Amino acid sequence: MSDNYQVWWIDDQEKHKKAAAELENSHPDLEVSFRTPGKLDDFETSPDLILVDWFLDKETQSNYDKGISVEAKLREMVDSESPIYGFSGEASKRSDEQFTNNRFDYGIFKRSELSSPDSADLLIKDIQSYEKIQTARGEDIQALLDLLDVPEDDYQGVKSVIPREFNDGLPEKGEKPGASLNFARWVRTRFLPTPGPLLNTKWAATQLGIDAEAFGEYSGQFNSVEISENLEYSGVFSHRSEKRYWESQLMRALAKLEKESDVERTIQETWRIGVAVLGVSDEHRAKCVVCRETYPQTVAARKPGEDADLPAHYRHSNVHHSREGAFKDHRVIARSD
Repeated sequence: MSDNYQVWWIDDQEKHKKAAAELENSHPDLEVSFRTPGKLDDFETSPDLILVDWFLDKETQSNYDKGISVEAKLREMVDSESPIYGFSGEASKRSDEQFTNNRFDYGIFKRSELSSPDSADLLIKDIQSYEKIQTARGEDIQALLDLLDVPEDDYQGVKSVIPREFNDGLPEKGEKPGASLNFARWVRTRFLPTPGPLLNTKWAATQLGIDAEAFGEYSGQFNSVEISENLEYSGVFSHRSEKRYWESQLMRALAKLEKESDVERTIQETWRIGVAVLGVSDEHRAKCVVCRETYPQTVAARKPGEDADLPAHYRHSNVHHSREGAFKDHRVIARSD
């Protein structure tokens, strides 16, 4: 048997066999087996990862159900911890994505993504992340914190957001089938995207009083101070996320820079400390999307249902819904009636 990473490509159109072969040829450690839905029984072993075209047989009225049915059949056939990804060449509706994301471990994404130069490398890194999670089976919650590379300062904060089903860690392999996939899905769809212990560039910049577009011009200063933990997230699936910063370590590094500076110790707000310590110019300072004044304290959405990506003052935004534990509340720009 090959030592390469094994990937199945399930598709009802034989013409896509070429794309599967190109994916395999793009990385020496990847082996891709193409099969149509009617030949699933030809597989003798469970793969490391499965790719499924969820929009099967466009000529029928049961397109949606047939792709999902294949996913269900595969769940019965393969190891319960084999991740299944859904893809399609068709444009997807938001409602479709919400439904299929609850079934597939990652999906749905466009088939064209499998043709990108880095697609094979991303899939292999995905598999490696799943394998790391598997090694935590039967261990306590500390093993999960280690998978996420959590700084000690954030142990309690991260524990407060980890789903209750994982409070005692992942069960032994064979107990609660699919538990490791559920944890992986939580990491990718909840932990990494949600501001809290981890901050994306927009949030990190705003907390330091900097316009996100100019953050790179000042963030390099943090490299000049020594902190005991990683400033950036490097845990499982870090390759699938834009840069994320541990807020605790960002503030620890800022405090060290402040101590080395001549900035008055009377300043309390991090957005004012950041501007003063990092020497942020007027043009590079974050501004509230509503009043255009500096020192916005948070990031809010334009309206309910949208992502929060707009710097805003508390007075110009409202809490739309509270989030659990150390996750930051989702705020929406206040209406000016």
